Amino acid sequence: MYKQISNAMKRLLIAFAFAIGTIGAQAYEYSYLTVQTADGNSKSIATEQLVLTFQNGQLVATNGEGSQTFTLTELSKMFFDASASGIEKTVASDSATVEVYTLAGVFVGRFETMTQAEAALKQGIYLIKTNGQTKKVAIK
Repeated sequence: MYKQISNAMKRLLIAFAFAIGTIGAQAYEYSYLTVQTADGNSKSIATEQLVLTFQNGQLVATNGEGSQTFTLTELSKMFFDASASGIEKTVASDSATVEVYTLAGVFVGRFETMTQAEAALKQGIYLIKTNGQTKKVAIK
């Protein structure tokens, strides 16, 4: 027994399929999939090892860092981007100890300086906690 899909959801799925089809050949240039909800909030997800599935009216985006779930009726748009919003370019001076976490909140390690952290981490997006602040950073 199939549930009836709303016109808005059909349009979103068609637009997404079209975007995947037209960008597929050049997707390697885009490091992030950004999902924006109807209330204006957005979430960027690294495209490395990204798998998208649709089930029970939800989009499930899974990569090497974890999984994010979005209700399809709450989505306003999705797009591939070379850089994610909310990423800090500088975090702390090299005199501060930093704790590093994945976006899923998994502890990666503690480093004496940001320079040491950058040298030890592989490319990706991380949460860096230092001097009582937490920021999202991209390691390239």
